Amino acid sequence: MLHSLVEFSYTPTMSEDITQIQIDILDHLRKHPRSYVAKKKLCEKFELTTSKADRAIAELENWGYQLLRSPQGDIRYGASPDVLFPHEITFGLTTKILGINLYSFDRVGSTNVIAHKYAEKDEPEGTVIMAERQTAGKGRLGRSWHSPAKRGIYMSLILRPQITPSQAPGLSLIAALSIAKTMREYPGIKATIKWPNDVLHDGRKLAGVLTELAAEIDRVKYVVMGIGINANHDESDFPPDLRDKAASLKIVSHSTIDRIKFTKLLLVFLEEHYQEFLSRGFKRLIKPIRSYSSVLGKSINFRHDGGSVTGKAIDIDDKGLLVVEIDGKTLSLGSGEISLTENYQA
Repeated sequence: MLHSLVEFSYTPTMSEDITQIQIDILDHLRKHPRSYVAKKKLCEKFELTTSKADRAIAELENWGYQLLRSPQGDIRYGASPDVLFPHEITFGLTTKILGINLYSFDRVGSTNVIAHKYAEKDEPEGTVIMAERQTAGKGRLGRSWHSPAKRGIYMSLILRPQITPSQAPGLSLIAALSIAKTMREYPGIKATIKWPNDVLHDGRKLAGVLTELAAEIDRVKYVVMGIGINANHDESDFPPDLRDKAASLKIVSHSTIDRIKFTKLLLVFLEEHYQEFLSRGFKRLIKPIRSYSSVLGKSINFRHDGGSVTGKAIDIDDKGLLVVEIDGKTLSLGSGEISLTENYQA
C-alpha cells in the first residue's frame, strides 16, 4: 500500500501531490529505462486524455524527476530526486512484510510518536513511518536525535512479534546488526555495534536504535522500532558539541549515499534477521552480532545499583544480554548506557 497522496507534502506550494496516475506512468517508464515511450501509448495504456497525461508528467518534473525527451516528443525515465517518497522505496522492494505499508512525511516531531498512534489504530505489522526531518527526534534515555532535513534516514517500524516482554530488548540488537551489515556493503565504512543499540565507525556514531513497546505482563502487544541514520550529513550539519562524537556515511565514505537504495537494502536485511529471530531466537544471529561488537574484550563503565561500575565486557549471550566480568564474577546487562574506559564512545 502506498500513502504518498495525503501523508507526504514535501513542498507546500505544490498544486497537486503525486497521485496514482503519476506513479503508474513513472513505474512504466522505469521498467523500460532505455526506451523512449510515445505519449500516445501512455494515454492508451492508462486511459488518459493528452492534457491529463501532460499534467501528470509536468507534476513529476515539478517533484524533481528527470524525464528525457526525444526530438519527436517521446519520453523516458532519467533520474529520481533525493526525496524519500513512498513509491520510490517500495518500487522493486523485495520484502514481504517490512515497508509494504509505508507512510512518509516532510516534517514530524518524532516518527516514533506517530508509529505509536498508528499502532494503536491497528496498522499492520511491518508498517514503516519515515520523515525527511524530525523536530523532536527521540534517542535513548530521554535524549534527542539531531535530525536535519534531507540528510538522514529517520524511520520507525511497527512490529507485532509473538514474544514475551523479556525477549523484546533483543530487537534493538537485531536492528543494529541489520544497520551495520547494510553499511558494510559500502566501501570504507567499518560499522560496528556498540551494545545495545548504536552503530559506530571508529568510535563515532553513525546510527542509533530506539525500541519501545506496548505490552502486558506476559505478551507484547506491539513494538515500535525507531531508527536514525546519519546518511549525508556534512560536519557543519552537526552541532559543535557532537562533531567529535558523531559522523555520517558521507563523511566516512567520502561519497554521497543514495538514501533510497540504502533504505531498501536495510529493510531486506532487517526482515531477514527479524524472521530468523522469531523462528530461532538468537541462535544464528549471535555470531555476527559478536563479530560486529565494538565492546567485547574491553573495559567498560556502566551504572548499576545506583553507582558507577567498571568491568570487562566478555560476551553477548544467546538472549542478547551483555555479560560483564567484575572482580572475577559475571553480571548480565539487559539494558543501560555503557562507555569504554579507554576513550569515550558516543
